[in-house]
Amino acid sequence: MDSALLTKAVLLLSASALTHYMLSPPTPAAKQGSRSRFGQVDTIGTLVKWIPIVGKVAVWTPTLCEMVVIFAITQPSTLAAQTASERLTFGGATPRGLRLTPAFLVGWAITVTGTILRLICYQQLGRQFTYNLSLIDEHQLITHGLYSIVRHPSYTAWILYSTGLIFMQTSPGSWIVESGVLRTNAGLIITGCWLFYSLHIIVMLFPRMRSEDEVLRKQFGDQWRNWAKSTPYRLVPGVY
Repeated sequence: MDSALLTKAVLLLSASALTHYMLSPPTPAAKQGSRSRFGQVDTIGTLVKWIPIVGKVAVWTPTLCEMVVIFAITQPSTLAAQTASERLTFGGATPRGLRLTPAFLVGWAITVTGTILRLICYQQLGRQFTYNLSLIDEHQLITHGLYSIVRHPSYTAWILYSTGLIFMQTSPGSWIVESGVLRTNAGLIITGCWLFYSLHIIVMLFPRMRSEDEVLRKQFGDQWRNWAKSTPYRLVPGVY
């Protein structure tokens, strides 16, 4: 058996399971009254109900495909494994290209770090964490924990998660690269749409941060200004 490939399978499964948990909204959708102070719904707000679904499909599909092919490589005498491997490779590609690489390990580490940080944000904000921009009843300004380092740590975590996932899924040695799926029109279009979607969400976080800061400043006044003075950076300490 190829121990490196089995290690990769375990890492893929762990990252996907953790991501699945992170993508599940920690609280019910915010009520209309709680969202009204933010005015018009932003782009991310319109995608709220689809983000968990699209994210989970995008994570699990290549993960399960790669795990099946890894099984076929490590159990070549199994007819089911051979058949599955043939169905999951395209254009004459060979599954032997799958391998554990430094780029995958870096992507895995970034993905897991981002996912864990975002789960910590869920815990620190509690019922105030919603996918929609909202101010709930008795809303409090959270300034401890990760929120004492940057003002929008959940977005820092999301950017880490998205960036790491792209590294994991599209680096040499991955199923997407080695299976030949990118040689097909459908595979190329779906992968391109996924990359565009991921980058679009990241870009849309920047106007969302400005909107959040403005509403919180109006809501909490001097408390927010003191917090912004002691925590001046939105995403990365010393950078932005």
